Amino acid sequence: MAFVSFVFSYVTEWIGKLTEKPWMMCLAFIWYACFPVVSVTAGCTTKDVLFTTFALLEAILIYRMMKNREIAKTEYILWAVVSWFAVVLRSTGIYIFVVFSLILYLNLDKYKKRPFVISCFCVVLFWCFYAWPFYQLLGVQPVNKREMLSIPVQQLARAYNRGGDIRPDEKETLFEILPKERLEQFYEPRLSDPMKGSLKMEEIEKEPLKYAALWLKIGIRNAGVYISSFLDNTLAYWYPDGFVDGYTQYYSKYHLPGYELYRESSFFAPITEPPGERDSRLPFLESAIMKLMLTKLPQRVPLISMLFSPGMLFWLLLGSLACCMRERRREESVTLLFMLLIVLACFVGPIALVRYCLILFYGLPVMLTLPVEAFYAKL
Repeated sequence: MAFVSFVFSYVTEWIGKLTEKPWMMCLAFIWYACFPVVSVTAGCTTKDVLFTTFALLEAILIYRMMKNREIAKTEYILWAVVSWFAVVLRSTGIYIFVVFSLILYLNLDKYKKRPFVISCFCVVLFWCFYAWPFYQLLGVQPVNKREMLSIPVQQLARAYNRGGDIRPDEKETLFEILPKERLEQFYEPRLSDPMKGSLKMEEIEKEPLKYAALWLKIGIRNAGVYISSFLDNTLAYWYPDGFVDGYTQYYSKYHLPGYELYRESSFFAPITEPPGERDSRLPFLESAIMKLMLTKLPQRVPLISMLFSPGMLFWLLLGSLACCMRERRREESVTLLFMLLIVLACFVGPIALVRYCLILFYGLPVMLTLPVEAFYAKL
């Protein structure tokens, strides 16, 4: 919590110095101090909170790296350290880093490129050491390959359950990796965990090209089904009025243990797990927080619901990026593009959850500040 608070304070101060407008700094302070999603998640110890905090700090460093003509070596070192933490705290972090590093390299001034490449090399080198020897030394299990198959398995399941054009021989091949009874009983449009968990990975690993070809052949004939599956699985990320309810729908059908907290909403569960103990000194505040996070109330109130909507903030981010690109503000555009890549990486995940796309909430003051700064710079 101390680190998260420090980053929020740093970003607030950065906004004040950048814009030289006290009212914008005050708005950022109020957002970070008072908005429930920010304050509640900042007090939780999920790795998504730390990843988002490091990513937010990285976004500010990217802007400074592009904006300032003179950059000290310590700036590159700080950027590399912050980037490394962001990379290791999320399984897709390394992919975001590689893609964005290429974009950033192409947009940097020539004299900045050499130290930047060295910094990137150090991040990748230490990530390799962390992801292989360090994992083996501590007996840490690597990310399961089935995590990368959330979207394809949902598309296959939807084609099967929604009357898609699947030939008899293709069905037999599909049943080799997805049992028929699981396909028919546990398919959920907004949660891929039941289908993903049912995959027979040993069969896929034996003949990966065979099953990739199956997915492609079925997809060619069922393109509309595949697209609707992707849109349904990511609904809360792009549709402003979409409820965050992937776990809720699953629980309402099967009442499986472990999903009780999500009986009304899947927004965010600020729970305390053993060996921790809950000891609130402000029970009325705790009750209000739990009501906001675990019920549909904040997602139902007109206008207010838009502040709690990942879909609304996603379009706000796109709008800010479009404004900066229209004004040909390279520094602002590249910084916002970094934040957009983080959100787009969430689209390939198993479910649309607030904790995955926290950058939309933590980064909102930055998303609003950069286009405003671009506008005033034009005057």
